Amino acid sequence: MPDWLPALVFGSSLTLIALALMRWHFVSWNDQKKDETLNDFDRNHFAAQYRRRMQTSAMVAVVGLLIPLGDLVFQWFKSPVWFGIYWCVVLVLVFWVALLGFGDRAATRAYTDAAMGNLNKERVSYEAQLADLKKRYASETSSEAEPDQDGDR
Repeated sequence: MPDWLPALVFGSSLTLIALALMRWHFVSWNDQKKDETLNDFDRNHFAAQYRRRMQTSAMVAVVGLLIPLGDLVFQWFKSPVWFGIYWCVVLVLVFWVALLGFGDRAATRAYTDAAMGNLNKERVSYEAQLADLKKRYASETSSEAEPDQDGDR
């Protein structure tokens, strides 16, 4: 087996996975853009999420391309200095992808917390309305059940 084959297979697989993710993000974003039930808060979140995830997936695709190219760089230049520089750049890109992933997780968490807060406010409002309706219904039914002056119902 040639020395370059594992790097080519891994890098190609990584690139194909990243391209599939980019397609998935694109389709998902188009569906979210067409959803008329979303408010501005949700739309802004999903737009930013789309940008973050497309950037992350694109960077993964670039890293997937750079992995097999790394073998070629070493074969062309045979210099340990260029080899070291090249792989340090690749590692910086991998680190950047990880930071983007953590940032996306934090932003999604913040959005989820805010959305849950909004839902809890709505729930409290609905519970207050329900309690008011129950109180009003109880007072109406109790006034109807009180006997008249004659002792009749």
